[in-house]
Amino acid sequence: MRRQPANPAYFVVRPVFEAATADATSSALVYGRTFYFSNAKLLDLSDFDFEDPIEQSNKSEPSKTAVALKLTPEGSRILGQWSERNIGSRLGLFLDGTLTDAPEIKSRIDGIIPVGTEFSPQEAAVISARLRRGGAK
Repeated sequence: MRRQPANPAYFVVRPVFEAATADATSSALVYGRTFYFSNAKLLDLSDFDFEDPIEQSNKSEPSKTAVALKLTPEGSRILGQWSERNIGSRLGLFLDGTLTDAPEIKSRIDGIIPVGTEFSPQEAAVISARLRRGGAK
């Protein structure tokens, strides 16, 4: 049986928008742009294989490291269906309540998703360790 995360809300995936809507009134700034979102989530840490995060250095910028997670079969199904219906929309990646990225959906997403791509190697190691603990501090 798969272990459940201690803090599923440590990593949350939800739709984000470039303008406020009736449902999306909270906002966050990432990469100098404001995005709006609601509390509704597509996925949380329980939808990922959080015990095995993937760290990858940026070959052109070694000071930046990406951290990614593999989706569970159910997480992959949920995100695959949502992303297929929402090409051109944005997906908000929230780590510990902070929006870390808001990539535009260009095609169906399933299998692996980034937690963030702009971490220092030290930040990536800390985040990966906390992911392995299921979001527990």
